[in-house]
Amino acid sequence: MDAKGIRYAKSAFNPWIHQKGNGKSIEITLESELNSPEIRYTLDGSEPTENSMLYSAPFTLTETKTIKTAIFKNGKRLGDIIENTFPIHKAAGAKVVYNHPFSAGDKAAKELALTDLNYGQIEVDGDKNWQGFYDDFDVIIELDHPTDIEEVVINTLRLTIFGIYPPMQIEVYGSTDGKNFTKLGDTELSDKAFIQGRNRIISKISCSGSGLTKIRVKAKLVDLIPEGHHKAGNKAYLKIDEIIIL
Repeated sequence: MDAKGIRYAKSAFNPWIHQKGNGKSIEITLESELNSPEIRYTLDGSEPTENSMLYSAPFTLTETKTIKTAIFKNGKRLGDIIENTFPIHKAAGAKVVYNHPFSAGDKAAKELALTDLNYGQIEVDGDKNWQGFYDDFDVIIELDHPTDIEEVVINTLRLTIFGIYPPMQIEVYGSTDGKNFTKLGDTELSDKAFIQGRNRIISKISCSGSGLTKIRVKAKLVDLIPEGHHKAGNKAYLKIDEIIIL
């Protein structure tokens, strides 16, 4: 088919990266549709070659790493290089207090969901790592010890055919005494909020703070889905997988 210039699906030659977090570390499993594939990978940011590490069994990440992986045969790469970064962040395993409840239909890991190191993917059959919210998002993360931070990263899902939209705005507050909070940063997302589609939205908020014991994160949902969209006139639904503190 290559010789004849015929396009065909090559996804069977691409490996899958599966992950399972426990709030401290992440177990990584690499799989493929092929029978006994030669899957090779790197953890140092370089592109995998026929001499890179050969995958043989699940392995564990205890610090932030970018995995790049591909399938090889007879020294030749068959498909694409697949990559993903898995942060092990400063709030991993931290307690989360919900000022507004999560949805009973999308509980994920309940009170552990936002700091358990389980990252959501774009949904196909329903990724259980996404936690859902019908109301404006408002949580407090209780850190284990006074912590210096530089950035908060939040992954939200855009799946507008089902009324799932990123928030209009995200605000981050910090506290050193556990009672009084000071605003550390925010990001305006109104330019992205009404775009239709199916993808993951990564929001990075610069918010320098020292000696913090609690971090509060608030997000405002899209109040009404506009005309011309699926579920127009309804309030949007929000899905978040993790609050990453860096």
